[in-house]
Amino acid sequence: MSDFRVYSTDGQIDGGGFYFIESTAPDAVEGDPSRAVPTPPGLHAVDTDQAVKNIAAFLTPEEPGIDASLVVMVHGFNTPRERVLALYEKARDAVIADGKIFDPDRRRIVCIGYRWPSEGIWSDLGSTVAAMRTRGCQRVLSDVFDPDAILTKLSGAPRSRTAGQATDDQVPGTIGHVFDLMRFVLASPDIPGETLLANRANFLASSLRRFKEAYLFSSEGDGVLRSISTIVNYFTFPTRNRNYGYRLGNAEILTSNFPKPVVGDVLKLARVGRKTIPELSTETAGGNPSEVAMAFTYFDCTDYKDGEPPKGMLTGARNCKRNDPGARIPLYEHIKLLVLYALSRIDIHGGYFDGPVTQGLIYRLACLGFTGTAAAYGNVESLLNECAKHQIRVMPTERLAENARRAPERMDISPASPAA
Repeated sequence: MSDFRVYSTDGQIDGGGFYFIESTAPDAVEGDPSRAVPTPPGLHAVDTDQAVKNIAAFLTPEEPGIDASLVVMVHGFNTPRERVLALYEKARDAVIADGKIFDPDRRRIVCIGYRWPSEGIWSDLGSTVAAMRTRGCQRVLSDVFDPDAILTKLSGAPRSRTAGQATDDQVPGTIGHVFDLMRFVLASPDIPGETLLANRANFLASSLRRFKEAYLFSSEGDGVLRSISTIVNYFTFPTRNRNYGYRLGNAEILTSNFPKPVVGDVLKLARVGRKTIPELSTETAGGNPSEVAMAFTYFDCTDYKDGEPPKGMLTGARNCKRNDPGARIPLYEHIKLLVLYALSRIDIHGGYFDGPVTQGLIYRLACLGFTGTAAAYGNVESLLNECAKHQIRVMPTERLAENARRAPERMDISPASPAA
């Protein structure tokens, strides 16, 4: 049997294709991969090989000058199948309703929702308790590329490592002979904040270096990551005190202002948990701040509000930094938010996908990139004004401007030159 099940929507739209792909691997290794599962509503099963052919044909139109993109959305941990399906259905409806993403005369986009085996916490208490004695790791974002590609061109010829030659030193994001990795969007990621440090060999750094654009949507008040996830993941990322082990989804921007994007030293203005990046670096990595942290464009949604009348989507929009850019949400407020989350009164972890503004930003950035997203709003100033109106702090990376100036790397498939 195939390692994947593929489903397609019952009806596609001009310029867009939608597929749902899920691994056939069971939640636990003792499970049966051949176990039948119900076909999701509104979808129909497609043969795996036929789906690949259909996608390839759709993304290679005969008309010249049409841009083609493949966008993949992957969920986080503690997300059982029914929640994954609901999330992807909401995402599909949102991008179709957007009105700015699909343009059959200019671009074709295939959107894929991918599900990996992620059981809900406490969904099977017996297996959870048994697994705690033998299992201390989870499926993580990893570098699936040949590590030698970092030091060589695609032909195998040595890649220059001379300082100052950015174009030649840029690690290629090419996959096969067709695709380039372009945009990497993280929303409330369950990743250790310490992965931003320079001299830690980590999966985030190896992945980030291949993308042209990277975006992080985060919230200081995400208690699911701040407390629960930090405890659950302690075995894979142990720490000696509570200053460390916070998740990347808790990153915050230290400013009291919303109207203008934050410009300045990214390393000093980004904080994860109780420490800024230089503070983490000085105490855990010998004082070597990271270029990884500077690769992201940050969207701090801690005080994000939306709707009519406007309401705080993630924390109640209390704006604790109103008078002090370094202020934190008090401990009692974190406890209160966790209680409200448990009562389904506020979604402190997934509220990004409930608000129209953050939904629009996430999906437009993934499908169109920064330039296309700015054009969808009118221009860059209009995009930033929309964020300010809804109390989203923005800190752009200089990498956006660098990539705009840099021509994309052409795929070099010629034989490597013989050694002299």
